[in-house]
Amino acid sequence: MLGVPAFTNSLLSLPKPFAHLLSLLSHTDESPLLSASVLTTLLAAYLKSSVKPSPDACDTLPKLYHFLAGLAKSPDGHFQDIAIQSYVSLLRSTFARTTFWDMKEETVAPIVKILETAAAGNCGGSDRVTGVTGGTSIVQGGVGLQLLYHVLLVIWELTFEELVAEEINLYVQYHIILVYN
Repeated sequence: MLGVPAFTNSLLSLPKPFAHLLSLLSHTDESPLLSASVLTTLLAAYLKSSVKPSPDACDTLPKLYHFLAGLAKSPDGHFQDIAIQSYVSLLRSTFARTTFWDMKEETVAPIVKILETAAAGNCGGSDRVTGVTGGTSIVQGGVGLQLLYHVLLVIWELTFEELVAEEINLYVQYHIILVYN
């Protein structure tokens, strides 16, 4: 049986491995979410193994970030979580981090909004809520603890770039401080 790494490598060996999946991001059915998931896996694997990104990857990553930013702006916590977890997977390379930061008004702003919601919505502690399946989860200011953890992980990953780390400190502080004033 063909394993996932072998399948990923087979797809990455194609001339334009991201093009077909990228075109599916604009569909109106469930295919954009599935395509974004596969693109995230492919791009993360590609960026991990390459020294210099190909023109195809340079073209695809901002478009994927644009799609994921739309999910991160959604009021639905599940869509936000899909976007943030995708960011966590992608931000393991310098190219991915600098591209993400270059698009900060689109990519970082929704993440800061999630932090603002968590900080402003419940300054007195966390709540437990019962989900549809009967499981209990911890929510901070209307934001699930798991989502909040991944948001902070994204910010931490961004700090691996020295210039981004200097700027992100001011950017995030400015937006979070606005919540308390």
